[in-house]
Amino acid sequence: MQTCGHTSSLPARPADATFGRRLCATLLACVLTSSLNAQSNVFAMPRLQPHQALLVQEFKRALQRGDYAAMESTCRAGTALLPVDPTWRYNLACALARQGRRDAALDALGEAVRLGFRDAAAIARDSDFAILRRHERFEKLLAEARRTQRDPIPGRPVIAPAPVGATAPISASNTAWNFDLGYFMTFFSMPTNPPSAAPAPPVALPGPAGEAIRTWQADGSAAGNRGDLYDNRDEGHSMLDLKLFPEMRPVVYDDEARQARVNGGVSQFLFNGVPTIGNSSTAQTSGPYWRSNPRRAYVDGRAVALMAIQYLRNQMYVYPQHRDYVAGGFGDVFPAATPYLVIAPGSSFTDQPILQALAATLAAFRPEVKAQLSRQGALMPVVQMLLRASQRGVTNRNDYLTRQAHPVVFDAARLDLLRMVTMAHEMRTNALPPVALMRKLDEPMAVPGRDFFDTTGNEGLFDTPAAIARVVRGMAYTRRIVVDASGSRDLHGAPLTWHWFVLQGDPDKIRFVPRRADNAIVEIEVDYHGGNFLVASNSPMRSSRVELALCVDNGVYFSPPALVTFYYLNNEIRQYASDGRIMSVDYAAAAGHYVDPYLSLPRRWRDLYLYDARRRLTGWTRHRGEVVEAFTADGARVLSRDALNRPAEARLVSYLPRATVSTNDALPEVVQVDGVETYKYRYDSDEDTIGKRVK
Repeated sequence: MQTCGHTSSLPARPADATFGRRLCATLLACVLTSSLNAQSNVFAMPRLQPHQALLVQEFKRALQRGDYAAMESTCRAGTALLPVDPTWRYNLACALARQGRRDAALDALGEAVRLGFRDAAAIARDSDFAILRRHERFEKLLAEARRTQRDPIPGRPVIAPAPVGATAPISASNTAWNFDLGYFMTFFSMPTNPPSAAPAPPVALPGPAGEAIRTWQADGSAAGNRGDLYDNRDEGHSMLDLKLFPEMRPVVYDDEARQARVNGGVSQFLFNGVPTIGNSSTAQTSGPYWRSNPRRAYVDGRAVALMAIQYLRNQMYVYPQHRDYVAGGFGDVFPAATPYLVIAPGSSFTDQPILQALAATLAAFRPEVKAQLSRQGALMPVVQMLLRASQRGVTNRNDYLTRQAHPVVFDAARLDLLRMVTMAHEMRTNALPPVALMRKLDEPMAVPGRDFFDTTGNEGLFDTPAAIARVVRGMAYTRRIVVDASGSRDLHGAPLTWHWFVLQGDPDKIRFVPRRADNAIVEIEVDYHGGNFLVASNSPMRSSRVELALCVDNGVYFSPPALVTFYYLNNEIRQYASDGRIMSVDYAAAAGHYVDPYLSLPRRWRDLYLYDARRRLTGWTRHRGEVVEAFTADGARVLSRDALNRPAEARLVSYLPRATVSTNDALPEVVQVDGVETYKYRYDSDEDTIGKRVK
C-alpha cells in the first residue's frame, strides 16, 4: 500500500539514480496523513489537486533541465500549498544543497524530518547532500531521523480504521488523500461473527433468484451480504432498498465530507478491500459539457486509474448513461469502454435492477469462494463476468465472445438474474474464473502541431491493467499498437487461452497479428474508421469508437473482458488515397458534428496535403475561405521559398482555444497563433524536397 503519493510521479534524474531511489524512499517514509494540510481538512484536498499536479509537472521540467533554482522555486510553492507535507521540504533541501547553500539546505532538511521524512538510510546515501555530509548538523539530523522513525508526528491526527456497525462511516479520522492519483483512501474494520451470534437475516429479494439464495442461506452454502458495503452517491435519489439485503451496510459520509461535496457523482474513494457496490443517478445535464458520470470519468485518465484500482480491490459502481447512448440522438458518444463499472440505461432509477443483481450475486457466492475472490482482488472481475455471461441470448461459450455478452449499456430486461446467481453459487475454490490483464508494449504516437491540430492532450486517453484507450488524432491511415496480455492470471496457475475479438467496428478494417504463438502478445492494426459509423448491421446505433476485447479462458471459465478502444473524432472529414496517404481534412465542414469537447474543439479550416514525386509528404496548404497558407512537413507556417519553390523560412505556430460567442453554452474554437521562433531550411541537393530545419 502506498502511504502517500505526493512525489511518486516525479522522475529520477538520468545521471543520478540515487535521486530516483530517494523518491521511492520518500513514499515509504511519509505517514498516511501526510496529505493533510494545516489550513484545510482532508475533504478539501481535491481542490488542491490541480495546483499540486501543476507543481509536479513544473518540478519534472526543472529536474530534467538540471535547473536547481527553478526546482527550489517549485518546492517553495509546494510547501506553501501543503505546509505539513515533508516531501516538498525534502526536495527543497536537495535543490538548496545542489546550489551550495548548506545552511538553508540543513534548515529545510530539518523541517522535512520534523514533519515526517525519517528514512535515515535514504537521507544518508542521497548524493544531493554531498556538501552536507561532514557537517555536525547533518549527523544530528540523521540521528534524529533514526531515533524518531516510528514516533507519531506532533500535531498530526492519526488515521485509524473505523469499525463498521449499522453503517460504514466516512470521516477525516479514517480517511486520507492520495495526491499521486487524486483519490481518498478510507479504512474500515469489519466486525467478527462470534459463535453465539444469531443467524443472519436472509436476503429478501422477491422472485426466483431471491428464493434460490434464501434456500442456500438456510443450508449454510451462501455467503450472504455480511461484510458487504453499499455506497450511494446521489443523496439517496436512487437508493438501493437495503431491506432486500439486510446484511449489507450503507456507507455514510459525515457532515464535513458532505459540506465538501465529495459524496456525489463518480467515486473518488478507495476502501481497504471491503466488497462494495454503489451508484449515482446523477449527470451533468446542461451546458456544452453535458455528460453522464461514465463519460466524465473516461476523459480523465486519473479517474479511470482509480476505477481500475477499485475494480481490483473489490469495489464497483453503476452509473446511468443519461444522454450518452441514444440511437435517435447523438448515438453512442462514450470515448472509451472499460470493465470497471456498469452503465445502466436512462437517467434515473434504471440502475436499481443492476444494483440488486450485483448485491444478489455477492450474497449467492459460497463463503469460501467469496473470501478467496476478495483476498485475491478478483471479486468484481468475476461479478462482471457473471453479469455478461447471464445476458439473455448468451447460450453457449461462443456467444460469450460476441457483442451479445458485452453490451455498452446493460438493460435489466436482458439479464437472467436466476442464472447469474446460480452460476455464482456453483463456483468452487478449486476452479475460479481468470482475470484478463494487458499492457502496451509499443505504438507510434502522433506529434501535436505536426500530425494533428488541437488544444487537448495527445492520443493516449488512458493505460490501465484491463483497459487501454486512444483518441485517433494522427493522420496515419492505420493505427497500430502492440499489446501484451501475458500477465493475465488464473487464480490457481492453470494454463490460459487468449481470445481477441471485435465488439464494435468494421472487422474488415481490424487485424490481430500474433507476436507470440499463443496470442498472448498481438499487434493490433485498425484502419481509419472515421466518426459516426453504425456499430452493427442490425443496430441503428451510431458511434465513433472502435472497441476490441480480450478474454482469457482456463478451460472452465472465461474472464471478463479487457478492452482496447480507439475513438475517432467526428468533427473532421478525411480523405485518403488508395495507398493510405492522407489527402485532405476538412474541419470547417464538420465543425457542427458532435464530439466530446473535452477531447476536441471545432476548427474552421481545410488542409490539403502535398507530396513529391516519390510520394513523400512535403507539407500542406490550409484554406480559410479566400485565405491560403502553406505549411512545412513538420508543421511550421511558410514565410518564404527558395528558387525551387521549397520552404526557405518558416515560423512555428501553436493552437489555442478561443471563445467566439459570449455565452456560457458556446464552445470555444481552436485558433492558430504564430509563435516567435522562425527557422530556415537547408537542403542537401536540388532533389531534396523535405530539407532540414536549422536556426
